[in-house]
Amino acid sequence: MSTAEKSGKYDRQIRVWGKHGQDALFSARVCVLSCHPALLECVKNLALAGIKSITIVDNAKITADDKKYNYFVGNNHKETLCGAAAVRTLSAMNSEVTVDWLNEDPEEYGLALTGGFDLVLYEALSPLEAVLGTGTRSMVSIAVETAGLFGYIRPFARHHVVLEPNEERPASLHLSTVWPELEEYLASFSLDRDDEAAYIHTPAVVFLYQVLTEFTAKHGRAPGYGDRKECVSMVERYYVKFNEMNIDEAKSMVNTQLLAPAPAPPAVLSDPIVAGLVHSAHTFIVHPHNKRESLFWLFAAALRVFIERHGHLPVSSRIPDMTCSTEAFVKLQAIYTAKAKADCHELRDTMLKVATGCPEQQTVQTVVDDVDDSVLALLTRNAADIALVSFPPAIHTRLDDMPTVVSDMPAVGQVAVMFSAARRFIDAHGRVPVSDADIQPLQAIIDEMLTPAAFGTDTAFRPPLTMVTSFARSGFSAMGATCAFIGGIAAQEAVKLLTGQFIPISGELMHYGAPGDVVCGVIGKSCV
Repeated sequence: MSTAEKSGKYDRQIRVWGKHGQDALFSARVCVLSCHPALLECVKNLALAGIKSITIVDNAKITADDKKYNYFVGNNHKETLCGAAAVRTLSAMNSEVTVDWLNEDPEEYGLALTGGFDLVLYEALSPLEAVLGTGTRSMVSIAVETAGLFGYIRPFARHHVVLEPNEERPASLHLSTVWPELEEYLASFSLDRDDEAAYIHTPAVVFLYQVLTEFTAKHGRAPGYGDRKECVSMVERYYVKFNEMNIDEAKSMVNTQLLAPAPAPPAVLSDPIVAGLVHSAHTFIVHPHNKRESLFWLFAAALRVFIERHGHLPVSSRIPDMTCSTEAFVKLQAIYTAKAKADCHELRDTMLKVATGCPEQQTVQTVVDDVDDSVLALLTRNAADIALVSFPPAIHTRLDDMPTVVSDMPAVGQVAVMFSAARRFIDAHGRVPVSDADIQPLQAIIDEMLTPAAFGTDTAFRPPLTMVTSFARSGFSAMGATCAFIGGIAAQEAVKLLTGQFIPISGELMHYGAPGDVVCGVIGKSCV
């Protein structure tokens, strides 16, 4: 398929994560350990998104239940093995994706797996958690599980870098850090009230800058939220007939453009790796199979140098729409665009300079050279929000932390207690809960877990009997609705991990889809 055809086929998602994000998906290799319906729902979405390849590892035979409830293997009566049937179904969904199948035990294969994939999907509550969910292997993974109406997702990596969080922030006019070209242009407007045509087509930013200048001269400081009333009153003095749209816009921008503090530098800039790069400590080694991570650290170091040099984040070319003459807006846009390009150019030069201090100078410089100007502009736009995401240990390994980490989400904590109790039940009985006979043993495990020493008299995290009963009766069945929901969310998290865009779940998602009382939330978030 040609580049133009691919762009047309994946146009809608390219609008979300850009060509470079789609290119990351085009090269992504995903391993799926078992044909659990929730895992196949997840990888189905990734196949439709256009990843490079899928490798399914499963040696189970198709059962009567599979034929009834697992669409991916049950609709193909020619095959007798789940993996072979899943390959046929997934291959039909996107012919551009390579789908392979290994007729091996998924647990044995996963326990021996050391690399070769960009993402591994597997069932939680299995021996694979001890390998793929603890950092003993440097692989990115997502654990998924369902039990009737209950669902569980846990992404994991040693750490994950996010260059494009795409957080929604209002476009900034950078009035607190104007540069000569912008200052000269803003001062060029006469604000002659007698020239009505020119006055009503003056951009709102001109009035805001005048107010900022007057306020600073009067008080010797920049305005804050406590000065809103005074600033609004100063803007209102520019009304002539009290119906000028540009003055209305200036009033509406007081909070976002005059009073809101400038975005703080991202916390990751204080990381020792960034400090080492800035001061040429010769400690940085490029990751040959993860250029995005190498780019992240180089960009963070250059950003730190930029802020130390200028005292603020780089300028973005994005400005809010304003009621003014076309000529004025085009000129404004050109001024901001020129400044943004200059800042990007400075950041690239700094990245190259930082690269000269690295042990693998030539390789690191290649990482910088490969960055397109349009991508660098996107990184600059997201500079305030770049993040290093860490993944805390699973909550079942630190259950005593429950009152702290989910104090505001007791219902989510109850679902977490259920999955933690299920793990202990499996360890004790060698199987999952399957019937009413397992309700009492499961309840006994819960009572043992929720010790007064850790939880005191707080009963908010104690699952009600109806929840325990529903869990025990589920038999860890793969209900279609639950699998589709959990698989869909898991696919979204997979895209975040594969593209380095948006902030992924850095804890565990718990779901309970009881009719009329749906519970869904994340336990344990960590982001630097």
